[in-house]
Amino acid sequence: MEQDVPTFLVKVTNNRGWVKPPILTNCANEHEAARLVAAMGDEGDQVEVREAAAFAMRVAFGEIAPGSAVFRYDWIWPPEGGDPRPFSA
Repeated sequence: MEQDVPTFLVKVTNNRGWVKPPILTNCANEHEAARLVAAMGDEGDQVEVREAAAFAMRVAFGEIAPGSAVFRYDWIWPPEGGDPRPFSA
């Protein structure tokens, strides 16, 4: 039986304070999730990793291959904090 790889939600803020779109990773641990996202980012990015409700996030982001990351450019991090949500004008 295949074991699920943990799902981590990653928030990235660049050196100007702009928050990048939400990222969901499928990595063995938080350190690997941070390393994967940092490798794709820019110098000076601040990477915050936290566990995600796997079912809810996978419904929103789709199935993610182990060791991969998925971005949602149509979602935002709410200014008031909390989990990412779809962008609405």
